Amino acid sequence: MPANRPRGSGPPRMAGVEEDCAQVHARDQPAVSGAAPQAIQLFPWGSWRGSGESVEPPVRGKVEHTKWVTDVTEFNVGSTSVYLSPVLDLHDSRITSAMAGPSPNVKMVTDGLRFAIQTLRPDEAPLVHSNQGFQYRHALWWGALSGAGLTQSMSQKGTCLDNPVMEGFFSHLKEEWFRIQKPETVEAFHSSLNDYLQWWNTTRIQERLGYLSPDEHRARTTATD
Repeated sequence: MPANRPRGSGPPRMAGVEEDCAQVHARDQPAVSGAAPQAIQLFPWGSWRGSGESVEPPVRGKVEHTKWVTDVTEFNVGSTSVYLSPVLDLHDSRITSAMAGPSPNVKMVTDGLRFAIQTLRPDEAPLVHSNQGFQYRHALWWGALSGAGLTQSMSQKGTCLDNPVMEGFFSHLKEEWFRIQKPETVEAFHSSLNDYLQWWNTTRIQERLGYLSPDEHRARTTATD
């Protein structure tokens, strides 16, 4: 069975254009849309912890909530730009949190991190990897990490493509959703995005997970621990 063949009824339809990373992370001005950022609240909340800093891109985690990756990508919806900032767990490629809004600003990406932190148990302290975009060098981002005791990891300067798992997720998101669905309004974008992320976590199979979805894989590994 091909690893990229969806199981079940298939993804909610959508399509998007990912901007060059240097352009995305250099801009901090609101887009034309006046819509406020929206959180894609996928899971019940928990508690948190962590500490430290690193500069090497992480490998996949053997246990959930040990290594997270994040980035920002852009979608063109009509004449408006919408930016998405997800947090992905390297253990099983599960999307832990996601924020989408009209600007890739520091507050949006930090709010997404805070939502992800709320899913943690007290003994969980993931490393959080990103590039060196302005958002991840801002005091607000550092404060959210240090306040939760999490470890920061950043790619080397000028290497925006060292985050292959997140880049792969963005590629699937565009091909399986945005380029097919082509939402014409910001409201339709947010609604359809939420449906896709739910489908990604609960239904979309992955070869490396034994042809299970992230949620199915997590349930199985938790049951055998």
